[in-house]
Amino acid sequence: MTNTLLAQLDYIYFFYGLVFFLLGAVCVSISRTTSLATPWWLLGAFAFTHGLAEWLHLVALIGGDSTAFRLARDLLLGASFLLLLEFARRTHRVLHGRTPGRWLHLLPSGAVLALGLAHGPGYVISAVRPLIAAPAIFWTAWLFLFAARHTEESGGGLDAQRARILASIYFTLFGVTAGLVVPSAPFIPVHWPSGEALLAQTGIPIELLRGATVCMMALSVWALAASFDRSVTIVGKKRLQFWAMAAALTGLLAGGWLFTDRLGTLHEKDVIDEAEASASKIYGHLTDKMSKANGGARTMAELLSHFHVAGAAIDLSRLDEVVDSMALASEDWVVYVIDPTGRVISSSNRGRPDSFLRKNFASRSYIKDSLHGRSGRFLGVGIVSNIPGFYASEPVRSADGQVVAVAVVKSNLGKAQLGPGGVDVAYLVTAEGRVILSNAEGQENRPLWSKKVVGASFGPTSANQEREALPALLDQVLVGVTRLVEVNVRDSDTVGRLGGEEFVVLAPSTPATGAVTLAEKLRSLMAATALGPAGRMTGSFGVAELLPSDTAETLLHRADEALYRAKSGGRNRVECGEVSVADVLAASAPEAAPVRPMLDGSSIYAATGYQPIDVEHRALSEAINSFAEMIPTGRSEEVEVAFESILASTGAHFRHEERLMNAHRHPDRVRHAGEHARFTSEALRLLAELGQSGVTVSFRRWSVGRLPEWFRLHIIEHDLQFGQFLLQAAAQDAAAIPELVQVRTPARPLHAPAGRG
Repeated sequence: MTNTLLAQLDYIYFFYGLVFFLLGAVCVSISRTTSLATPWWLLGAFAFTHGLAEWLHLVALIGGDSTAFRLARDLLLGASFLLLLEFARRTHRVLHGRTPGRWLHLLPSGAVLALGLAHGPGYVISAVRPLIAAPAIFWTAWLFLFAARHTEESGGGLDAQRARILASIYFTLFGVTAGLVVPSAPFIPVHWPSGEALLAQTGIPIELLRGATVCMMALSVWALAASFDRSVTIVGKKRLQFWAMAAALTGLLAGGWLFTDRLGTLHEKDVIDEAEASASKIYGHLTDKMSKANGGARTMAELLSHFHVAGAAIDLSRLDEVVDSMALASEDWVVYVIDPTGRVISSSNRGRPDSFLRKNFASRSYIKDSLHGRSGRFLGVGIVSNIPGFYASEPVRSADGQVVAVAVVKSNLGKAQLGPGGVDVAYLVTAEGRVILSNAEGQENRPLWSKKVVGASFGPTSANQEREALPALLDQVLVGVTRLVEVNVRDSDTVGRLGGEEFVVLAPSTPATGAVTLAEKLRSLMAATALGPAGRMTGSFGVAELLPSDTAETLLHRADEALYRAKSGGRNRVECGEVSVADVLAASAPEAAPVRPMLDGSSIYAATGYQPIDVEHRALSEAINSFAEMIPTGRSEEVEVAFESILASTGAHFRHEERLMNAHRHPDRVRHAGEHARFTSEALRLLAELGQSGVTVSFRRWSVGRLPEWFRLHIIEHDLQFGQFLLQAAAQDAAAIPELVQVRTPARPLHAPAGRG
């Protein structure tokens, strides 16, 4: 429901502004047709000005926003409420014979100006609503109620009295929604009601409630206008017009809502279809280039096999000619030949600064494959050329079948390769989530999702080795931070990396107070968790809450400003512009859960002292750790097989423990077995999800976080006590406790490390 309402926010703004224009038209009509001294034209001016401001919100929502445009809208809203305040001031004089002077406008206007200068233009609207809007709206509501109680002096009879009472009620509701519900700001109390909190708790945008109250305000003022006429015929016509307009507004809201929702659905489908068609074109284009490179490498290998004479070296002069001829097949190709040691002995780009000649590529995965007699394939960024490409390698065999060389064709890839279908933004991404090619600026080498660093070793012995180890050490830290954050946020939250060492967490339907609490939790976890060889690290956090007028750029800018304050204020802290971090943490301190460091890659096994159970625990611990390592790179089919193996072994272990518990009447056996059952139920559900959808985000988080953490805590909270119980039982019984089942050790999942070519 919340997503539906937010998707229709543009139509809500349209309808909101429209009913204000309706209210303005009614007020202008009253001012022309009645002789009452009430300054209806001022109420109409307020409505027209406010409606224009709301439609400017619509323009910002559709066409993009900026700080200057936002400030202009906020000032226009402030001006509209000043018009309403002047309406209330003059109407008060009509009804009571006296009223405060025009100096009344200076007090709230000056306060708004002072707060805007002190805290920035982004908080002007947070000052306008409580200081100008709320007094003006509630004063107007009270004046309508006063006029209803003095109908004879105000005019209009019983119908007018009812209309004024309704107008008073709806102005009061509008005062609550538009004057008291205020965007978060440094000068607003932490627990003051805000539109963001309302959206998080109820799923209803505040703009929808404001629009509904304004609609009822306009209809009640219209009913008041109809009551001023004494002619039965005219009154009947105006009543008919009133109900016709009420029905028209209802139909406009419902019909327009359905129409725009349908248009949005169709547009979304068109966008998806267009993206899928473009992706299909790019895929076809790239696979065609790869297929040609594969064919070129095979042809090159066949040609070179005829050059080799048993016991004789390859003629290098003729080799260069063949390499150059093969490179002419495509302007994007680089063709080269590698000897059995991995060194390039001929290359079509020889003589250029990025020449491969005499470079040793023995460590490349695709070269290793071909040196072992297999076809090699690799897609990545060249270390020498720093150019993305597809590498196809084939073994060159002698007459007796020995591999004497490797023929390689690299098909260079550029931005043009991702745009054959007129695509706006496209990415070519490795299995580890790193962008190797994009037609957008500045996206290369950016991680789109976390990757697991495998097989890293540390312990440099020289300054050069230290410099070489730093990137790997940094990667280890970044991977550790990513894993820590992903495991400790909700499935609905999104974790991304902005670049360098900066990350972002998007937490939908979460007010600033909740986001501050989450940031503090992550900060504490980082300080308590060893992130690989780098040890414990600290983090600084900047929190910003999404405002109705925000764009992605303005939201990120405010979060970046808060992060800068956290860094400049001493680091290892949380800062937020919308709420007081100290107050939030003080309020949530009694309820905060204890900080528990995440696993840092060490064994999750802990000895209970009872050897038969410890043997099973150790085997399961190794399998679970290995399973977590294969998740980022393993194929879904491999992951499913490994997961089924772990579940089978875990089930056998659970049955073994439960038989021992029942045989020796363990006092905690019911609760212990219940934990087994709950875990098994959750694991079987995830196994079904794995079979249907592959390795999803939720499965990945469960596998690398929940699974090892549950295993470790289960041993600590249940099995340590159970192991001691079994030891005591064994000591009391002369006969050894019989072993009831032999648990199969699960196979350790394997995966291959990623590399660059």
